[in-house]
Amino acid sequence: MDINVKFQYTKDWIPPRCRKPRPGRFDSEVTVTLKEVKATEAPWACIVYAHRRYYFEYPVNPIRFYDGHFYERAMTDMRVDRSHMMTDSYGKHVYWADYDDNRPYQRRGMRIDEVIDKISRCHDDYVEGISSPYFAGKSEEENASDIKWWADRYLIVNGEVWEKVGEPRYVVQTFGLGHNHGGTAWFCTYGYNQNISKDAYFNANEFERMVEHYFDVALGRGDTEDAHRYAKDLADGNYDHIKVLMPEVFTCNPQREHGDGDPFMNMLEGLTSSAGSAFEAGLLCMAATAAEVA
Repeated sequence: MDINVKFQYTKDWIPPRCRKPRPGRFDSEVTVTLKEVKATEAPWACIVYAHRRYYFEYPVNPIRFYDGHFYERAMTDMRVDRSHMMTDSYGKHVYWADYDDNRPYQRRGMRIDEVIDKISRCHDDYVEGISSPYFAGKSEEENASDIKWWADRYLIVNGEVWEKVGEPRYVVQTFGLGHNHGGTAWFCTYGYNQNISKDAYFNANEFERMVEHYFDVALGRGDTEDAHRYAKDLADGNYDHIKVLMPEVFTCNPQREHGDGDPFMNMLEGLTSSAGSAFEAGLLCMAATAAEVA
């Protein structure tokens, strides 16, 4: 599906009766293509079960794979009357949250016309909470490139809109001062956090290794309550995990692709793990922070 996108760009020009060039705003147009495929061409790669995700997210996220990339259902946000609460065509539950204006908040599948409108916005505006990627302050080539990049994010599968995501993987994260202050958790994620070490990330095919690492970390820093809760969740089958349907397409290797994380945060984590209590960990972390900023 081809889309003609009009946009503005900036370049230097010399107005009539002037000698010096100055920035001017000009109009242009570029044609981009929204990829359209059949469902058989974009098979299911996995299903991400994220039971601990925030209330405005779906706990079940099916992921497709096409041409070397992963895609999730493109979603949009809207406020509607509570009487319009529904379940979408995937059987996903719609979650609600009350705001000050007492109107509920709904996430639903994005329509093709909404994607076209989103790509066609060529001014400094907010579209579904995301700032438009192309502005008049850029050159014609930069804006055209940005628009093509934005359109390339989407895939139309049997008339439904899907959007690129990173390869699903696991991460083990720690919070607070240990000894049941804060805690230790694992999550399903779609990318790397530069503050977190490569040792905390695991390929989607490495669930057992991730779980073993999780309990080593949780018990090592004294988060016994989280360790007990996760053990119970595993027994009950109610835990974040990635149901891999195409194991051959999951190729991320954190040990090769990622770094060692933030050195200062790593030092604080080491102090927390070595402390005998959350109080002791707090004192050690405060002393280390004071030395760092001195």
